[in-house]
Amino acid sequence: MLNIAICDDDALHGRHTAAQISALDGFAAAKLSLFTSADNLIYAITEDNYAVDIAVLDIQMESMDGIELAKRINEIAPECQVIFLSGHIEYASKVYDAEHVFFVLKSQSETYLKGALEKAMHRRESAKANYIVITNGANAQRIPWDRVQYLERVLRRTKVVTADGECWTSAAPKELVAGLDETCYCRCHNSYYVNTASLAAMLPGEFILKSGAHIPISRSLSRQANATFLFARPRLDGCSGAARYDRIRHKAIMKGACRHGAIYTAVNDERLHEIAACAAMRSSASSSSSFGTEWMTT
Repeated sequence: MLNIAICDDDALHGRHTAAQISALDGFAAAKLSLFTSADNLIYAITEDNYAVDIAVLDIQMESMDGIELAKRINEIAPECQVIFLSGHIEYASKVYDAEHVFFVLKSQSETYLKGALEKAMHRRESAKANYIVITNGANAQRIPWDRVQYLERVLRRTKVVTADGECWTSAAPKELVAGLDETCYCRCHNSYYVNTASLAAMLPGEFILKSGAHIPISRSLSRQANATFLFARPRLDGCSGAARYDRIRHKAIMKGACRHGAIYTAVNDERLHEIAACAAMRSSASSSSSFGTEWMTT
């Protein structure tokens, strides 16, 4: 459902704007929330986890004007698309201090508001692919995918592990990643989905993440995991995905890495020697041959 916040310190104007939006084709099903102050809207986003998609803001308001409010929204909810709706043309040159989609004069809202909302919705859908939505009851929280390290299904709940900590949701991992590009994640186990950008290395039976976390790889999904790792998007080396894959594949063939359970490192990071030592111990424990542990960097 599309969440649209209307912030206008004149409640009558706010209700009029809500009625206009409800009457527009394509927006009748949108959930509209009215706020009469900037502080109330900020509180809803930061404290109540209000997942706002589009914010329609008056500019001339007490305590905090719409432009300052837009700047705060840019910080606390960067995926939210801002539309300025004002009765004062003199603000038109000042709105560029904040990220926004459109500036609409109230006197021209019947002509331009629908186009502004459609543009905002299009930009929102484009940005949405980079986020997952965590819901708990009536609350919803959007988390940028680049902050997520992995998802783990535990009984009937999903643990979302990020660079900032962890949170829980009843939604299944498959539902959480449904809107993401498939190259952004890898299902390596019935209970685990990993962010491909967080991968540091691959050992037999597990991924090692840049954070040091070990994520199991099931036998049934090992081929898929291996392919995902090899085809992972370009990371720190700056080369194209195809060139990077060719280079890794060549090294793997030359060293017989695939046959010997070698480690593939996705980045040339400072933990490389530690990871290689881990691979060596695993190799010596599982084989009496003397070929040694082969590993490669990209």
